[in-house]
Amino acid sequence: MSYDVDPKVHTIIIDMHDVPSMDGAAIVALQSLIDEVHHESVALILAGLPTRIIVQLHRAGIGKTVGMLTYCRGLPRARSVALHWQKEKTE
Repeated sequence: MSYDVDPKVHTIIIDMHDVPSMDGAAIVALQSLIDEVHHESVALILAGLPTRIIVQLHRAGIGKTVGMLTYCRGLPRARSVALHWQKEKTE
């Protein structure tokens, strides 16, 4: 799977509030997305993940990476983190 990322995009926020669970195939697809956007130097923020999915992701080796991947409880916090990361990149 390949993703085209606009060079002006520095951070992607994905709203995961309506995702009740993730099976192995979904985790593999998410890892593929993470790898691709990181290859393009784009950060990723997953917003609204239930704790059980965060645990699944950690078990699969998908953990937070400072400035590149994090989880946030809601979209307002995700936006705040994205703006903070953007400010750090421009300094």
